[in-house]
Amino acid sequence: MPRPINSGTDPVLLLLSCREAILAVLLAAEATRAHGAPFSATERHFLRQVALPVIEQFLSRIQQIRSEQEKQQWERFAAAPREEAGPSSGS
Repeated sequence: MPRPINSGTDPVLLLLSCREAILAVLLAAEATRAHGAPFSATERHFLRQVALPVIEQFLSRIQQIRSEQEKQQWERFAAAPREEAGPSSGS
């Protein structure tokens, strides 16, 4: 079974843990909740048709945002004035 979800982690790690837990439920016909109750067909359908696609959308959007942020950082770095190479002059 998947490891417990730590809410204080990176959102990507949290979403990946949720996806892993959902997939574990969907792949194991005998999967049960912590208190032993089984998952119904309706719950499994919801996980497959709603929860997983939403998680995938969030992961994709986070990746896109992080990629854009990295690109902007490189653009700022490239646009920053360069310090001249060589020994610094002392006073």
